[in-house]
Amino acid sequence: MKTLFLLFILGFSVAVYAGVDQDLAKQMAKNPDGKFHVLAFFEKQTPEQLIQEWNIRGDEFNTTMQVVELYKSRSQESFFWLNQLASQRMEIQSLQLHELLQAASFIASPAVIQEISQRPEICKVALYTEENAKPDEFFLKPEYYQVRSMNIIRLGDETENALDMAADSSREGEIDIDQIINILKKLYEFVKENKPVVNTSIDQSAAVPSGINSWQQLAGWREKHSGQYVISYENLYGIEVVRIVVRAHFYHSGNYQGVGKYITCATASIDELNVLWGYTLNATMKIPDSGIVNIGTSQNPVAGMKMFVHWVVTTILQHQEGSLTFSLDGNGNLSAY
Repeated sequence: MKTLFLLFILGFSVAVYAGVDQDLAKQMAKNPDGKFHVLAFFEKQTPEQLIQEWNIRGDEFNTTMQVVELYKSRSQESFFWLNQLASQRMEIQSLQLHELLQAASFIASPAVIQEISQRPEICKVALYTEENAKPDEFFLKPEYYQVRSMNIIRLGDETENALDMAADSSREGEIDIDQIINILKKLYEFVKENKPVVNTSIDQSAAVPSGINSWQQLAGWREKHSGQYVISYENLYGIEVVRIVVRAHFYHSGNYQGVGKYITCATASIDELNVLWGYTLNATMKIPDSGIVNIGTSQNPVAGMKMFVHWVVTTILQHQEGSLTFSLDGNGNLSAY
């Protein structure tokens, strides 16, 4: 049974359980209404203890792989209840399993963190830091830093709805309906050193008639969102070391005085991002002029657009690049490859 005590810091007092790390307890005391990114460590055994307990024999690689599998299975068992709790409680956000740490990370309030710290499965809850997220030195061999596979999986369905907006004709100049151009951004950062930096309210692109100053000069817009695309990297241990979940968003079917179907507010968002210690992810979004085309006719133009997400994954041993292309058009069609 974990003991409860009161911590008094700078005039604040909060109930803190013995399972909460002291540095985290101090920060929660200073900001009881805040949100904290933490690591909850399960009851664990060291690699050396498992090798002895299971009488593991073999060369270094096979020994390490057997310990990895034990860590993975035990972590997944311990994670089961926490994952169920997170599905029921909106207060638990960005939940991730860290198999080689035998831990899970999440963002939550002090009250929720304290509640989880009481669970018998949890031995300690600490702030999420780069040092705390570092696996045991036992695992940090070349196989940890080398990518075995990369996969892109689509999840979920597209959604769409109409926008009730009238065209603004106050800024009109000379309009060329079959000359389609991008009046918004052509390049922006998407992920920088493992952190999402895209801002979907300003990092947007458009494919509209030449002479248009604002997409609001067009009417008939419909809003569309893609399903999720999961980009996942595994290392030679079979551990997921990079996971980023993205989706595309855009407005389509915008017309100029009843003619054409154009695109605006085209962007992509990050629903989930997790990069393990020792890996670095950087990504950009590019919408080149060559990716803006008219797939209709000169009398009835239909805009086409390609958005390229390009990323680089690096470790001390490897440099790998990948890309995902979103293809959109003014009719509302969307595909990714």
